[in-house]
Amino acid sequence: MRATLTFINRTQVRGSATRRLYSFSFRVRLPPPWLARVILGLTILTGIELEGAAISYLELIVFL
Repeated sequence: MRATLTFINRTQVRGSATRRLYSFSFRVRLPPPWLARVILGLTILTGIELEGAAISYLELIVFL
């Protein structure tokens, strides 16, 4: 009886922990604005570098 109870408690704790972790990761995966800006900035920067157009980092920062 004790073994089964501890097993049930552990699974419940693990379930709630994974649920919390999932909801936390889901919330984080929803838009963090700074990360979106960084990704956008990197894509713009790499695109500009590939095109060979000249732009200053200051203009990029002002744009973001």
